[in-house]
Amino acid sequence: MGIIGTGYAARSRAEALRKDGQVQIVAVAGRAPDRSDAFAAELGAVAYSDWSSLLGEQRLDLVFVSTINRDHAAIARAALEAGIHTVVEYPLALSAAEARSLVQLAAERQVLLHVEHIELISGVHLLLKRELEGLGKLFAVRYITLTAAHPAPDRWTYR
Repeated sequence: MGIIGTGYAARSRAEALRKDGQVQIVAVAGRAPDRSDAFAAELGAVAYSDWSSLLGEQRLDLVFVSTINRDHAAIARAALEAGIHTVVEYPLALSAAEARSLVQLAAERQVLLHVEHIELISGVHLLLKRELEGLGKLFAVRYITLTAAHPAPDRWTYR
């Protein structure tokens, strides 16, 4: 499998996949060559200068798209068109129409397209998932991640 991205989500994915032991990470690509090189070296993978080059890797069965949101749809489309199973960090696309077209493309090509949020492999989420069953019949569950910062940063990831 390959990983496109070198930030928090990509590193979290790589760590989870390495612990699982069922996959071999063979390729990494990011926007900054020095970060791609360092990340690939940590994983024993090949660093590619860009995501389109990574998609040409012959050993690739699956790619994780863990880069900036605006690029998710374009990368997923190229991967699906190449017949590569694709997991994309949320969001799949920046428009519903583009997302629908990617779902349709995956169905036509008969390849996996999966959208997931990085929180699903976080320690807090895994703990909650493990412990919820023991709480009995639940009527509602609300999960919020709180990260204190003062002053509050003016960015969507904080809100």
